[in-house]
Amino acid sequence: MSLYGSLAATGKGQLTDVAIADALKPAKVEYHEFSDKNILKALATAGLFGNMIKNNASISGAEAACAMV
Repeated sequence: MSLYGSLAATGKGQLTDVAIADALKPAKVEYHEFSDKNILKALATAGLFGNMIKNNASISGAEAACAMV
């Protein structure tokens, strides 16, 4: 692998070349079988969690903290 520019100057010391090489390797594909009941349960849980975040989220941390007081 050849690195260029600022990445070439600092990448090998920070193991960036190794990280890039690992990211480009083909991933091992694993297949899992889930029952319809488990899939529906997971989707319902994700929906409830997403709705909770949607209703309680704030862009401003200070705004959210002040609203809780």
